[in-house]
Amino acid sequence: MTHKQIAWMLVCIAWCGSENYAKKIKNTDNFLQYDRSFKKRFSVIKDYLDQYERAFTAIELYASTEKPFSPMIADSYDCTCVMFGSSDYEKMNELAQKVHHNNLILVHQSEPYKYFTRLSECEHFDIVIIPEVRFTRSSYKSSLFELYSLLGDHIIVEFLSSKAEEMPEEFFIKDKKLTLLKSVVHSEYKKSTFYISYNPRTNLVRRRWDAKPSENRFYEISATFTEKSFKKRESKGKSILWSPGINLLSFVKLRGMYPHKELVAEKLLEFSNVTHGDLAISNIIIQGTSLKLIDWESKKIHEPADKQIEKIIRHLYHSLKK
Repeated sequence: MTHKQIAWMLVCIAWCGSENYAKKIKNTDNFLQYDRSFKKRFSVIKDYLDQYERAFTAIELYASTEKPFSPMIADSYDCTCVMFGSSDYEKMNELAQKVHHNNLILVHQSEPYKYFTRLSECEHFDIVIIPEVRFTRSSYKSSLFELYSLLGDHIIVEFLSSKAEEMPEEFFIKDKKLTLLKSVVHSEYKKSTFYISYNPRTNLVRRRWDAKPSENRFYEISATFTEKSFKKRESKGKSILWSPGINLLSFVKLRGMYPHKELVAEKLLEFSNVTHGDLAISNIIIQGTSLKLIDWESKKIHEPADKQIEKIIRHLYHSLKK
């Protein structure tokens, strides 16, 4: 994009962005219809999430575009919920056009497992949800489960089976370190069996997606149901309150679909007059339709904020183009 194109884009966003998105949001409030079967399944997850007395960050892997858990979680809690889809791109794009939640994030990759290791090194999720796994003894490989468990503290797995089929509980507890949460029969022929794995992650080895990993652990994390904080390696023991959401750079690397890049750019413009020593894409947390600046420690101003924001928006549009 040329400087003239960027300038024109910023003007268009400032003039009509909010009005257009307000119209789109207003007309799509009730696009998901939750039936009794879904509500029974969600009640198991809800009972567990009800333990949180603080804002949290959740991620749903391989999320269904028909009846995903993520929008319901976003509706029900003070949280940021990331819906990581791997199904047909057009269906995910259609869903991205319909959602209206201000604390929901949609990302899409056709082979998401390729990104889980890097994501686990620079992001921390309180809850990881893996829905609708069709059970066979080979359907849930140990290597994949270990990969999932690196993403967050609490891993909730839903196995689908026939109503008459018994789940081999000892197999999961022994080999997967999973504990039975609850089984619910949600149709004439189907039931869901939910398992939980609690394996707290206490550190991140990358400061951001594209940073080099550190053997000395860049962030040390402490998280309970009531509070969450972290310490930087160089902060000399000072604890910092954790902000829910994910890094804007991670959102871009994962091909974020919602919030739409136009809305993200509009929110970025609100930072055009701030005084921040390191106004970069990696120092912005996306929490759905809101953004939060972090890392205010640097006092050196490299260039005016509006110039830095222009660079971030250019990066955003270049990375998220179809």
